[in-house]
Amino acid sequence: MRLVTRCPHCLALYEVRSAQQQAAQGWLRCGQCLTAFDSEDLVLPWMDEPEFVQEDKIDIRSLLHEPVIASQATEPLTSPPQAQPSIVNNPPWPEPQEPDLRSRLWGWASSAAVLLLLVQLLVWHRSALEMALPVAHRWVHAVCDLAGCRWPAVQHSAALYLDSARLIREEQGLVLELRIRNQSPVQAAVGMLELGLTGADDQVLVRRVLTPSMLGAPDVLAPAEAWEGRVQLNLMSPLAVTGYRAALFAP
Repeated sequence: MRLVTRCPHCLALYEVRSAQQQAAQGWLRCGQCLTAFDSEDLVLPWMDEPEFVQEDKIDIRSLLHEPVIASQATEPLTSPPQAQPSIVNNPPWPEPQEPDLRSRLWGWASSAAVLLLLVQLLVWHRSALEMALPVAHRWVHAVCDLAGCRWPAVQHSAALYLDSARLIREEQGLVLELRIRNQSPVQAAVGMLELGLTGADDQVLVRRVLTPSMLGAPDVLAPAEAWEGRVQLNLMSPLAVTGYRAALFAP
């Protein structure tokens, strides 16, 4: 008895041998579309075509007088092709399994590390973000007021600038008059002032860094607020000071 099978993908019909099917444990590969499939439930016996026996001659006259009964014509199934499907040596890959506890822990640890890195970037660029988004600055301060915490003011070198400065000589010594203005749309912390006194050849004779408390300035300036002050410079030894250099920077 001959056996046939049909590819479930392209519906190609093949003749298969019982020994080949048992050697491959039922797994075959279609020779037309190269799809691997399990033929265990797809193998059917193929019935050979019956032999037609020569009957006696039919009387045409009697046949013409008989009534014609309509019947549904069916086409006999032709013999299957002789091409043999290739045998699949190995069955398909098994379905993926659920990740174990170790893989889940590694995934959680990686997600936590990425989240921590994002938080560090936000904290590092906090002042620049608050200056670019004043609405976020006000929202954060409102949340802090409700929670009873204190949110630090913006500390950025671009928030403040020296509106004016001059070095004058008085009887008590040198005095630096300056005006610091907040040009950002949010509250900004007053930074440090780097002051350098220069001589005739424009070389720096003395350099000092002055904190807001040494300047007598407030810690925070409101948006567009300016502060004016005078700083008495006490030198340890007399110097031929002819100029100065001053610059604000964030701590």
